[in-house]
Amino acid sequence: MKYSTHYIGMSLPKRLWATLVNDRSLVRALLSALWGMVYARAAILDITGVFGAALVAGVAPQDSLSACLGAIMGYLLVPSPSRNIGFMILCLAVLGVKLTVGRRWWSKYTYAGSAVAAFSVVLVGVPVLVLTAGVVSDYLVLAAQTLLAAATAYFVSNLYVAESPVLTRRGRMGDISLMVCLCIFAGGLVSLRLGGVSLGCVAAVLLTLCVGYALGAAGGSAMGSAGGLAVAFVSGDFGLNVALYALGGLMSGTFRPLGRMGSAVAFVLTGGFVMLSVGRQMPLAAFVEIMLGSVAFIALPEEIFIRISKAFSAELLEEEAVRRTVANRLRAGVEGLRDIGLTTRKVAQQLEEQADRGLESLTDTVANSLCRSCPKNMTCWVQNYGETQTAINGLVEQLRRPDAHSAELLPDWFRQRCTQPDRLIKLVERHYRACAEKLQRHRKAVRVRSIVTDQFDGMAMFLEGIEKEVKNCRPAGAVVTARVREAFSRWGTEPLSLSCILSCSHHLEVDAILPNDRGEGADPKRLARLVGEAVGRSFATPEIVRQPGRVALQLRERGKYRVNVGA
Repeated sequence: MKYSTHYIGMSLPKRLWATLVNDRSLVRALLSALWGMVYARAAILDITGVFGAALVAGVAPQDSLSACLGAIMGYLLVPSPSRNIGFMILCLAVLGVKLTVGRRWWSKYTYAGSAVAAFSVVLVGVPVLVLTAGVVSDYLVLAAQTLLAAATAYFVSNLYVAESPVLTRRGRMGDISLMVCLCIFAGGLVSLRLGGVSLGCVAAVLLTLCVGYALGAAGGSAMGSAGGLAVAFVSGDFGLNVALYALGGLMSGTFRPLGRMGSAVAFVLTGGFVMLSVGRQMPLAAFVEIMLGSVAFIALPEEIFIRISKAFSAELLEEEAVRRTVANRLRAGVEGLRDIGLTTRKVAQQLEEQADRGLESLTDTVANSLCRSCPKNMTCWVQNYGETQTAINGLVEQLRRPDAHSAELLPDWFRQRCTQPDRLIKLVERHYRACAEKLQRHRKAVRVRSIVTDQFDGMAMFLEGIEKEVKNCRPAGAVVTARVREAFSRWGTEPLSLSCILSCSHHLEVDAILPNDRGEGADPKRLARLVGEAVGRSFATPEIVRQPGRVALQLRERGKYRVNVGA
């Protein structure tokens, strides 16, 4: 909000909410502070780590102060905050070094955050060890903390582009950095408990299910392994946690064709089997954590998983690159057709102006061809210009009528003044007929040119529609494809290839290639009904095109509204 007058008449809660909604810098500062607070609580084997200070080094310069305050708050919100005084001083040291170095150096070099983090840890840790007469093991711990801080700051800084966080389509290193940062975030939440339930474990379950459902078994197992490590670093039970989350992610990705419910049930059952395999009874808190993460996963909107798939799936990225290339080619064709139409219109406008100048030059033609050789030496034009011009204009108007007679073309007073009226009439008539024929040819050319221009515009609009369709269409997802394939099986055939696409109008389009012996004697309307029941949509009668050795089948979803034309 730019002006305080926007707050007039608003209650205090509404003012705070309006400020939070409209002031993006405030929202970003609050999120950075929350990020720093959670990172400060991330521990390794119940020992506080340097993640909070490393975050201060890795974030953008404009987020450094808020992240530092959040990290200090996180170091204070522990059972024994006095143990973390050194980490609080380290956060302030990182902030001071970062402000001293300047924003330009941080933006120019990708390793700037790592260098600041490592330098600050050494700057704060070495004097303490020297004053306290630290042993070799203390220096080894300091070296490990230095490497850990530098690595964390590097992963955090990889999430920023031009000082703005960018979480998708950053390449392989960007995806790895995002996964590591999410795992550290989950590790920071592990120690936060509500009624014995760890929020970090719930977050790890939710992340594993989301990635497994969106990216399949490979993505789910990778995210599960990372999440299990994050939880294990805090709890110390590496074997159980890594196995539970990795296998849970693998099974959730494997069963994603059954929908989100299938993925969630697979994760819950996997957790129970892992507990039984190690000879333990699943604690109630662990069961509640898995159930809460599964319920949150089921409650999320489908659009989130579509975005995750688009952002991190290599196949979808390649498909999107192809779609973008085709759309760019179509856009180039549209612009070329538009340019042709615009050029044609400009040429037509110039030709029309030249045609209009034909009758305007009639007066000059009469004056130069006839009146200059007159014995009166153009007295009519010098002394009676207006009357002469009126007479010639009237002559032209008379010639426009098909029943005009030569005796009536010029008024009597002009015949008495002009020495060669008949010759003047013939000259004007000849010039007028030539201009009329030229104008007629021009009109025919204009009609043809307008037809051609309309055709170019029509082709441009057609290509523009195809471009919009190519850019905005997207795969319907593995779940929908599996259900459609099951409907084909109930119909009595297995398609050789099957694609399910959501168009720009969010209508489902199914294209299938069937064996050549399928389609004869089968009821296509029954297939449309089976597919509609499987996906909860209404389809028109499929279009079947027989090709050499195969049958192409197309199903198009009906629109929500119909127009009935009739008496």
